[in-house]
Amino acid sequence: AGKRGIPVLNVPDYGTTDVADHAIGLMLSLTRGIVRHHMALCEDPVKNWRAIYTPFVQRVRGATFGVVGRGRIGTAAGLRAKALGMNV
Repeated sequence: AGKRGIPVLNVPDYGTTDVADHAIGLMLSLTRGIVRHHMALCEDPVKNWRAIYTPFVQRVRGATFGVVGRGRIGTAAGLRAKALGMNV
């Protein structure tokens, strides 16, 4: 891109916190069944909704959080996972 006159910048710390936070947020959404709960409530907010519709809710404390790459983002996500009591 630089050869074609398009400015190219390296901003290594940009987005590290936001991406690590987002990764943890997605992990929590999956492990706690947030999307599945939300969908069940939207489909039938009063009548037949039960918490048993999400049988795969898991605790994160003691679970393993795998990190691919130990750069800035991977390290930041790993630190957040450790703060939640996860094995990294």
